[in-house]
Amino acid sequence: VLSLKLLRVGVPPYILQGQAASLQCQYELENDRLYSVTWYKDHEEFYRYVPGANPTKHSYSLEGIRVDVRLATN
Repeated sequence: VLSLKLLRVGVPPYILQGQAASLQCQYELENDRLYSVTWYKDHEEFYRYVPGANPTKHSYSLEGIRVDVRLATN
């Protein structure tokens, strides 16, 4: 059985309003394909990466969240 193995999720415990934060999700595919990576805040999606889509990166409007997709890697 092939599956994705989640190795690490890195999220700062807190940041001050207006400061930038770096979110990290490290995973191992174990010879499988990645369908998507999605990030949520309070049950609302604010970023999605889908390797097979065009564009591959998409950010959604959510109060208090601003994503610079140019800096996003997978």
